Amino acid sequence: MQKLGSQKSIPPLTKKESFKEDKSNPIVSKLLGSNPNEFNIEKFRIVSSQTLTFKTNGKLSKNILKSVSGKFTLEAIFVLDLSNQSLSGLMHIDECKNLLFLNISNNLLSELKGLEKLDQLIYLNVAQNSLSTIEPISYLSSLQFLILNGNLIKSTILLSCLTDLKNLRTLFLQTMRGELKNPACDEPNYRINVYNMIKSLKRLDGTPKDVKKMDFGEEIKTVREVKFEFKTSTDYWFTPNFPKVDPMKMNSFSNENNLNLELKKCKELMEKCEEKLGLLK
Repeated sequence: MQKLGSQKSIPPLTKKESFKEDKSNPIVSKLLGSNPNEFNIEKFRIVSSQTLTFKTNGKLSKNILKSVSGKFTLEAIFVLDLSNQSLSGLMHIDECKNLLFLNISNNLLSELKGLEKLDQLIYLNVAQNSLSTIEPISYLSSLQFLILNGNLIKSTILLSCLTDLKNLRTLFLQTMRGELKNPACDEPNYRINVYNMIKSLKRLDGTPKDVKKMDFGEEIKTVREVKFEFKTSTDYWFTPNFPKVDPMKMNSFSNENNLNLELKKCKELMEKCEEKLGLLK
C-alpha cells in the first residue's frame, strides 16, 4: 500500500503553443469565429436603417467600437454598423484589422482617413456623407461592394483611384431610380466612362454592365389601370331549362291538376338531363 502523505509525481503542465499568424489567411476561424472565405456578402446588400444611436459626440473610441460590435477586442470585429451616428472622423477604425463589413452611411464624414489599413474589407457603405475624395478606398484590395450614394464626387476622374481594385464588382454612385446622385452622375457618357475606368466592375447603380440603362418614368405615367370584373354564379349548366318558381304565384299550385302538370314537366326535363349525362360517360 502507498504510504499516507506520499504523492504521485505530476508531470508539469505543457505550455500552450503560442498563436502563429497564418499569412495566407490572417483570420483564424477557431480563435476569432469567422472565415473570410465563407463570408456571404449577399445578406448585407440591404442594410437595416433601424440602428441604435450611441453617444459618440462625433468621434470614435475603442470602448465605443467594442460596445457597438459586442466584441472584447478590436481584432475580433468582423461586422460593424456605425450608420446614423453623426461621426466626423474614424479614429481607431484602423485597429479593426479583420473587418469584413463596414457601414458608415448617414454621417458627417468629409474624409476617410484610417480606412486604408482595412485590407480585408469586402463591403463598404459610405452613402450620404460629405465626401469629395475617396483616396483611402484605393488601398482596400479585397473590396467587392461599394456604396457612395449622396456624396460630393464631382467628376468620374476622381474614381481613377479605384482602377487597381481587382475584386470590385458593384458600385453605387446613385440609386437605381437616380436619387442621391453624386455630381459625377450628370456627366455625358457617365456609365461608359466608369466602366472603362474600372475594368473589374460588373454592376453600376444596380444595373448590370451588359444591360442598357433605361428610364421608364414616362412610360409608367401613360399606363392606365386595368380593371377586371368577374361575374360569379352558383347556377349549374342545366338550371336555365327549369322554370323559376315565383313565390307570389305559389297559389297556382293549389290546384292538384296544375301541380301534377308541373311535376310532369319537371320529370320530362329530368329525363332529358339524364340522357345528356349518359352521353358524357
